[in-house]
Order: sequence, then structure tokens, then C-alpha cells
Amino acid sequence: MSEETRAGGRFGDAFSIAATTFAVVALVFAVFAFVFSSQATERAQSAKNEVAHKLATGPAATSTTSSAVLAGHPSVQITEREYSIVPDVASVASGPVRFQVSNVGQSGHEFNVVRTDLDPRALPVNADSATVITNAAGIERVGAVDTTIKPAATKSGSFDLQPGNYVLFCNLPGHYQQGMATRFTVT
Repeated sequence: MSEETRAGGRFGDAFSIAATTFAVVALVFAVFAFVFSSQATERAQSAKNEVAHKLATGPAATSTTSSAVLAGHPSVQITEREYSIVPDVASVASGPVRFQVSNVGQSGHEFNVVRTDLDPRALPVNADSATVITNAAGIERVGAVDTTIKPAATKSGSFDLQPGNYVLFCNLPGHYQQGMATRFTVT
């Protein structure tokens, strides 16, 4: 065999080894990416399931058989997040009602109560401030938890509610328009 053939063969062998090594390394990275992506997806699903379980069984969803109910005053658990307000019950009997409001979202929220027959999505809004006009015709302002509720915080407020339709909502600028309102009924 000539010297040129051996040199070409060596170059060809070196190239083949480099290409094979590169392909093996790329394959290993692809396998790791797939495995870690699958694990990340599983961890995300597990975390999602854990949050759903906590919301279903934790403080935001505790039974209304609390000491306040036993004393004859219902306690309503409220869960706030971007951008929803969810009470654990849709209706209570008239009289003193304690709202326990938990913010499980990423930003601060408010909790307001108005008595109105208007649809929860049809409250009048101030165009300049992007907030609900709580003294408009057809709306009776009942009250609010007096401070912004920070993420992971819980605040409470008690109100004497008469029979009728109410709307519970966040009145931070823009939050109501993004869906933070719900109907609540007092019988």
C-alpha cells in the first residue's frame, strides 16, 4: 500500500472517530434532555396536583363547620388569584358573615363586597382609574378588607349581610376587568 493511501486512511479513520464521538456525545445530550424534560414535566404536574389538593383540602377550602358557624355566624373561605375570586360556598344565611380571604396568587389583591342585582361582569367602571364605581346607582357598598392582601397572606373581614344578591370583587386597577368578580347570595 502506498504512503498516500495510508495517510488518507489515517485521516479518514481520524475523521470517522471524531464524527462517531460527536454523534455519541450528541445522543447522550439528547437522552439527558429528554429524561430531564420528562422529569421536569412530571415535577410540574406533581406540583400542580399538590396545589389543587391544598386548595381542595387546605385552609382556603375548609368546611364551614368552624367555631364561627357553631356560634351561629358563618365563615366563608375566599381564594383569590390572578384573576379570580372563588368562595367555598355560593350562598349563606343573612346576618353576620366572616370572610377569610387567602391570596394564593403572585400579586396583591383586594376584597370588596357590594349589594347589587347587577351581573358581576356589568358593574360600572371608572375609565380613568380602571376601578369599580362603588357609589353608582344600583350598588350598595357593604365594605372591604381594609388593606391589599399580599401574596401568600390571609386577611379577614366581617359584615352584617341582609338577604339579597352581592358581588365580591378586587378593585385594584384593572383586576375587576380581568375577571376578579363573583356573585354571592344571602338568603
